[in-house]
Amino acid sequence: MNSDNVKYFNKYAKLVSKHEIQLTDAQGKTEVITAKNIVIATGGRPTPAGIPGEEHAISSDDIFWKT
Repeated sequence: MNSDNVKYFNKYAKLVSKHEIQLTDAQGKTEVITAKNIVIATGGRPTPAGIPGEEHAISSDDIFWKT
């Protein structure tokens, strides 16, 4: 990502408009960033559904191992 001029922010994010995002750091300081393209990666992990038949399903993480 660095070679493509992608900037990484390890902060809480909230979309303000189509091309603006509000970032908040651990100390509560906020700033608004403007960009043509915005990607928010939540860092979440999939949780099994806990229902009959879930052994036949794959998660979004599993898809990347199917190459």
